[in-house]
Formats: sequence, structure tokens, C-alpha cells
Amino acid sequence: MTAERPTPERATGSVIDLVDFAGKDPRTKTASPASTTTVLWGDHGNSGDLTDTRTVRHVRKISQGGISTPFASQKGKGTQQVPQRARTPSRDRLQTETATIIRGESGRSTSQERSNVPSSTPPATSTLSSVPEPSSGDTSSPAEGQAQATVSLPSSSQDASGPLSSSPKTPSSPTRRPSTLPHVRTPADNRYLSSRHYATFSQIASNQCYSIDNQTIWQSALSGDRLPQPQTSQEALDLEMLTLQIGQSFTQNNPMTGNFNVLLLYLLSHMRFMRVMAYDGTWTVEAYNALFLVRLCTKHFVDSLTQIQIHEQFEMDRTLSLKSQTTSQFKSDQAQMALDSHVVHDKRLRAQQLLEELFHIIIYADASTAINYDFYMEAMNLLIVMCSAQLYQPLSSAVEGSYFMDIVMDRLSHFAGGAMQRLLMNFVHRPPPVGSSGGMLYSAYSYLFATKKPEGAAPSPLGDKSAILFLILSAQNPKHFANEFKEAIKRFQDSNVSDSSQMAEDDHSINVSFRHVYQTLCSNISSEEAGLILYPLLLHNRSFRSYMLSRTDPEGLLLPILRQIYELVEQRMNYPQLYILLVLILLLSQDDVLTDSMQRIIIPAQPWYTERVLKSVSLGGLTILVLIRCIQANLSTFKDTYSHTVCVAILANMARNISGIQSIVAQRVVSFYDMVAKRYLKLTGQLARESSEDVSTPISAQPDPSEDDPDTIIYGDLVAVLLEMINSVVTYSIKHNPELVYALLHKREAFAQFKLHPRFGDLVENIDRVISYFHDKLLEADLKMPSAADVAGVIDRASKTWSISKLKVISVLKFHYEEDANDWQFLMSYIWTCAHKHSIIYWGPSPLIDSFQLDIPALA
Repeated sequence: MTAERPTPERATGSVIDLVDFAGKDPRTKTASPASTTTVLWGDHGNSGDLTDTRTVRHVRKISQGGISTPFASQKGKGTQQVPQRARTPSRDRLQTETATIIRGESGRSTSQERSNVPSSTPPATSTLSSVPEPSSGDTSSPAEGQAQATVSLPSSSQDASGPLSSSPKTPSSPTRRPSTLPHVRTPADNRYLSSRHYATFSQIASNQCYSIDNQTIWQSALSGDRLPQPQTSQEALDLEMLTLQIGQSFTQNNPMTGNFNVLLLYLLSHMRFMRVMAYDGTWTVEAYNALFLVRLCTKHFVDSLTQIQIHEQFEMDRTLSLKSQTTSQFKSDQAQMALDSHVVHDKRLRAQQLLEELFHIIIYADASTAINYDFYMEAMNLLIVMCSAQLYQPLSSAVEGSYFMDIVMDRLSHFAGGAMQRLLMNFVHRPPPVGSSGGMLYSAYSYLFATKKPEGAAPSPLGDKSAILFLILSAQNPKHFANEFKEAIKRFQDSNVSDSSQMAEDDHSINVSFRHVYQTLCSNISSEEAGLILYPLLLHNRSFRSYMLSRTDPEGLLLPILRQIYELVEQRMNYPQLYILLVLILLLSQDDVLTDSMQRIIIPAQPWYTERVLKSVSLGGLTILVLIRCIQANLSTFKDTYSHTVCVAILANMARNISGIQSIVAQRVVSFYDMVAKRYLKLTGQLARESSEDVSTPISAQPDPSEDDPDTIIYGDLVAVLLEMINSVVTYSIKHNPELVYALLHKREAFAQFKLHPRFGDLVENIDRVISYFHDKLLEADLKMPSAADVAGVIDRASKTWSISKLKVISVLKFHYEEDANDWQFLMSYIWTCAHKHSIIYWGPSPLIDSFQLDIPALA
């Protein structure tokens, strides 16, 4: 398809004073100084290699006091640290414990503890540069402005008596005070627990020991109605407040009673029974309620205990006498409650048993009936809760030791392929709630979340929860072993393509339908989880990236992304999501075939683009307009170096393939350049005047005032990349872009002022030659009263005799995105922030979330 050039009606005027028919944006304001983090542009010589390839990296280092995000508003030369908000006493870390888990002959674990004060860590900075970073073998000190952060963990010596435990080696976490929330609702005030259930749970959490033989208490606790799942954040808070005292009692009394461990063993018995039956059937109400209670207790353990204390709570039953309470013929529907002897005598860690059963459920269990759907949801809730210990650790130590996560990464990594495949398919197929599974609660979920989903997308709690768990598992960066869950993403292969040679190369490939994945991502890209899922698929999975680039309808994905970027910029909210979406477009823009096809695809007017009236525009033209708007808004308010760097990288990647550019797009590019150039000249002129007033230093000895000024550096880099972009168009495709020639003639004075500039002179040379050539042709035509059509005709005729030999050959500017080794810090923080907002589980104040700035406040 060939892009048709619109012919808007232009006002007539002299040949010299061409009319800006596109008009100026009335909302455009003079850009304010941008962030101090700089982009370093290389020299441009006339080497034989005509492609100047540069790498876009982003380094994020998190310090003990806060996180240096690419979204933090910055002033001056340093990177501003985001301060942590005040936290409730229940989440404060009062001291750092170091301990060694020791198990005696009985199997019960004990700990020997010693308190230490953590060493302070200097704040880290964050730098984004288009130049390569030193290799890993480079042991020299980092360059100025390069980030570095180290965290020294206190060391202590322990005396251990008895054999070492089979628990994974995890540094213990600091203790936390018990939670103190302002109000706990009574059973009469809530919809979750009846008075009978509340009284029974309180009784089990007391200091009275109840064996499984006590059928009355356990039947009262687990039988009857299913405990409903919260469907809104407010309901999750209500449930947390209601069960807070019960959880605290469990935490305090379980070391003496072991009642939680009886409940856990009963749940594991049900899970093992269903696994042996290949999940052929439905879960019982008792199994579901046991899972629900185990999740609530585990969450209180994670919220208030150290990693060692959590281990002890789960292993407490090792000292209990349970022989009379076990059976080797466990059945889920038996009249008398009992424990499976296979579960009781299993020598593995109880946490490992539970996690393994949860992964079996996620991979193999059915969710087609109402109770199975709810049980599957609760299984994912429990797994997310067990991973959430990272929420209460500084990011620097989040990978040092998380009891449950270490078990998952070290001992259960063989589940990675199956788990990631099933979770992705849950997100893709988005199964809705079955039947009347939640009654009014599911109706409330549909009502509240329907407005946040694209048209035609049915609400799916299971799909949304699967996406969160998929992201949490893939974002881990374990210190001592590889993250097989992240590696599994690289092994995804298209199930719709039967390529025997490809299958032979990788026997460990995981089959998913790329077509279904692509369609789901396109329809849900407005959600944060969808963008975060697409990011590793595009970056790490070559098969999926090739599939996307081979599609003939790139607008299906790019239009929703552009719309989301435009709305995020206009609303000034959620800049982590904005950054992820910009990186997605940068990854796609690295393909020349795609950027070429974007210029040829004509799309109708988009109602969400309100800056100018567009009747029709190419997909590439709309992309340029949205990116320029993003840069302009960033310069005037957000002052984020990362976002505008990615934007200009995308523009540079698109430049060589720009063809048939529409008049409104051409005028926008040149007008934006003119605005940036004027701001740059104003800054350099002001600095020069200030420098000349310094009479204490001779003028010849004074340094260039623009070398260290952050504002001048930012605007200078923007001038350079915009000149590179225009240079690429006039060098390789000027004959196919007469509208750009018209815009250059109209703003020719904006380029003339840089002819003798030491940095921009070479870049302006080609542009000046093009302007001079076409301006001479217009003078030769001697048009007395030229119309828009007359001027366009002269440009069209002159372009036929234009020769590229008149220009100086320059290298083509090309950017490639490369993930930095420390990007996991940003991704983990952002993913847990999404889980904090969207998992419908109440989370208290978190050091990890507090240090991650979601929204940048609008600057005055």
C-alpha cells in the first residue's frame, strides 16, 4: 500500500515567506530544563561503515535509602533519591538478625541469634547513555556519573549444635513488630466469616492444642459454607482487619499448640489425594476452607516474622505425636477427618511440600467448575503470599534470602516450564468465573473491572491473577542459582507452526499459540501486566519477536500502545508503564522492514489524538507525532531523561525509512526542532553572558560554560538527534518527501544559525544544501502570486533533477536496546507494585514499594 499525501489547503504568500499551513500548537510552551542524566552522542565521521549503531542502556541502582528510578524528578547534577514514606510500626525493621537454622535429633529447628546494626550504604545514582559500558572484566573505577551501589551485610559467627537442617541457606530477615491496625471488625460487621466460624478460628488460634482427633472443632472450622474470596481492595482490607487478631494469636501460640501444622497437614493430605487422582473431580469445601485459612496464617507469618521464624512455624509438627491421627488410605470424602500418613512422614520441608503441591495444581488442576475455579484462585493467592516476603525487605537484600523463594528457585525449578506455560495460557484465554461462584462478589468484580478493560474483554480474575504470578516468578534474580522461570520464556515456541528442524534443535521448547498471545496482548495492552508480559517476550524470545515482525498488521499492536502512551502523557500518571511501552516501540523500531511498512500503512483519524485534527495519517506519521508530544511534555514538566532518550532513539531508527511524510507531520518535526534550537541558543547565550561577567578568571582560561550545564546538555543532545533525523531523510529519501522540503524552506533560518557551530556544523551542511537548491529553484520559477499547488509543483519538478552526489555522505544513526544487568531491580519493584495494587490481597506498607515512586508529581 502506498501512502497518499494529503493536500491541505495552504494560504498563499511569497516564495520567501512560506505559510506554516499546519499551524502551531496553541498548547506548546517553552520547555523547562530537563533532567541532568545525559545522553552521549558519538562523533560522525565519513567512515566506510554508513551505519552508526548505538546502544540504549538503562542502569538503575537502588540504595538503602531509596530507589533511583528513571522516573524520579531531578534537579541539579545528581539523581534525586525518592524518600521513603513513613511506615507503621508493624513494618519497621528494628534490627538485622543473623542466625543459623539448626535441627536437633527430634527434627525441631532452633536458632541462635545475634543482633547487628546494618552498615549504611551510600546513595546510588542512575545513568542512561547511548555509549557502551565497560566490560565485566574492567576493574577500573567507574567514570563520573556512573552508578554504583554496594550493600554490606553484617556477619556473625554462630555456634551450632546438632546436624544442619535441610532448610535452604537463607540470611535471616530483621524482626518486625506485630501489626497494629486501627479497627478490627466484629463478625456481625463483615460478610466473610459467620459468628460460628469466627469463634472456631479464634479457638484454634488460642493456646489450647487440638489434634485432628477432635472432630468437633475441626468440623466446625472447615465444614459448612465456603469462605468467600474478596473481590475488591476494600474487601481485602476488611478481611485483613477481621483476621488480624486471629493471625497474631496463631503466630504467638502455634509454637506451643501446633494447630496450624495440623491444619497444614490436613490440607496437604487433600492436595496429595487429588494429585494421585489426576485432579479428576472437585475439591471439597473442607479442602478449600483449609487452603483459605493456611493462606491467611501464612500471610501473617510473612508480615510479622523473620525467615527463620517462618521456617520454625512450618516445621513445628515434627515434635508432635501424630501416629493415632494418620491413615494410609486417605479419602477426601471420608466421614472422619484424618491425616495422610504419606504426608506426615515425608522428610522434605513442609514448605517445600506445600509449594510443590501448589505448582502441581497450577500446572495440572482443572478450573471448570465453581469450586475448582475458587480453589485454583486460592492456590495462586497462597503462592503469591509466600513470595511476598520480598515486599518487606529492602531491594538490595530481596535476593539475598527469601525462605519460600529460595525453595522455589533451588528445589522446584523443574516446574518452571509447565508453570509459565499454564499461567500464560490462563492470561491468554482469560476464563471467566464459573456459575454463581461468588454471587454478588463476582458481580461486583465484573462491574468494577469492566470499565478498565478494553471493549469486548470479559473480566477474568483467574487471568489477571495468573499474569501477576507469571511476572513475579519471571522477575526473580536469585544470587546463587539461575531463574529457570525467566529462562522458560526464552523457550516458548509457536504451537501453530510445525517446524521439525526447530523442534529438533530445542527439545525443551514450550508450545504456546503466538497468535492467541498476540491477540490478547493487543486487546489488553492498556493494563500494566500486559505490557510487562510483552517486554520479556519481545526482548528474550527470538521466535516470538520474529512472529510479531512478520505480521502484516503492525497497527493492531502499535495503535493501542500509541494511544496508551498519549493518554499517560496527557494525564501525567504512571510513568513506569509509560517507560515500558516506549521500550516496546524501541524494540520494534530496530527492524527496518517494520519501520518501512509503518510509513505505507494509512490509518483513519484517531479520536483519542486531540492535539491536532487528523483526517488520515500514516502509522509512522502518527508515531512521530505521539513521540514528539511525549518529548515536549517531558521537557516542560516531567524532566525524565530516560523517556525522552528512548523517544529520540525511536525517531532516529525510523528516520531512514520515512517516505511520503504528510504535511502536518513534516511541519511538526521542523517546528519542534526550531523550538528546541531556540531554547538551546538561549541557554548557551545566557551562560556565555554569565561567564563573561566573571572577571576573576581570564576569558581564555574560562571553560566552556555549556559543558557542565545539565539543561544545555539535554537540549544540545536533542538538537543533535533531530538534525541527524532530518539529515537521514534528506540524504536517502528527499525525492519521496516533498512536504518535508516545504517545511524546511519555511524554517530555513532555524538551520542557518548553526552553519558555523563546532558541534552541529557538519550536520547542518547537508540540510543547508537541500534548502539552497530548492530555494534557488523557486526563485528561478519567478512565481508572482504563488499558490500552495504552484509551490508544490516546483518542488516536485526540482526533486526529479536532484542528485544525492550533492550531499556529504554520513553514517546512519541506529539505536539498539540492551537490557542492563541491574534492570531486574526496576522490574521487580514495578511488578510488586502492580501486585500490590491489583492482586486483591491487602498488603501493608512495604519498604520495596515505598522506595519505588509510581507517580511523579506534576511540576509547577
